[in-house]
Amino acid sequence: MSKIIRTDKWALLPDKYQLPILEDTVTIYRDMVRRLISIVNLKWKEIALVEAQQRYVEQLFHATKDNPDPKFAKFFGLGTRLYKFPSYLRRAAINDAIGHVSSFHSRYYDWQDGIRKRKTAKPPGLNTSCGVYPDLYKNQCIKVAADYSQVEIKVYKNNDWSWEAIKIGSLSRRHLIPGVKQLSPTLVVREGVASLSVPYWIPRAKSILTDKYCGVDLGINTTAVCSIVDESGLVHARQFIHDGKSLDKRDKHLARIRKKARLTKKLHKGFAKVHYRKAANISKNIANQTAKQIINFAIAN
Repeated sequence: MSKIIRTDKWALLPDKYQLPILEDTVTIYRDMVRRLISIVNLKWKEIALVEAQQRYVEQLFHATKDNPDPKFAKFFGLGTRLYKFPSYLRRAAINDAIGHVSSFHSRYYDWQDGIRKRKTAKPPGLNTSCGVYPDLYKNQCIKVAADYSQVEIKVYKNNDWSWEAIKIGSLSRRHLIPGVKQLSPTLVVREGVASLSVPYWIPRAKSILTDKYCGVDLGINTTAVCSIVDESGLVHARQFIHDGKSLDKRDKHLARIRKKARLTKKLHKGFAKVHYRKAANISKNIANQTAKQIINFAIAN
């Protein structure tokens, strides 16, 4: 059975004290990745030939009992932030750095081979200030409450790495799909808004052998016409799907936009944005409801 990956967005509700902590955590993680990119790029010829790349890079800077004096230990200068940096977060940063450098070298080799958008294109540069976000490994960097009301995240707080409980504002229902497997979420903090990007590994249902099929004709006067036909072409059932009431509401907003445009000499940014937003939302709802009716009709037959 093949599987597919889909990603949900969980809105977080940190208070005014927690938001700066999350922002600092992302900043420290990016600083870690930025420094690692320099090391990985410097040693890329050796790293590219190693199978266990993550472990090889870790030995270059992380001091342990068996590796007391790594070559690049003093290069970081992150103080307690590096000393107590969570191991799983460190490995996520290493993977980000390796991926970033690998992509750079692939693009650079393509440029050397003449694979360019134009002949005069300059060689690609290595940008160490990449906008990555930390991946949070389950039970190591993140813990999700059983009722999905809150999460605990490993953050940098008061010169130490500790757990911080943060409320979940909203989330999709993909975690309720039977057989679904949640992968490592990513902490995203952008413009004062915090969220989790949560990927799911979803099992794809096997195709069911049948001698009947549901054909859908997207029309002009009617939103959709569904027909159940067999292999001989015989029609067993038919359904007309048309939400005229919602279409009338949407068309009224579009008519108001046209009328307002005729009476306005110069259209400005944000012109009739309320009507545009309402018309777009109505269209989206029509599409969702139509798709739902098509699926229900197919399942019923």
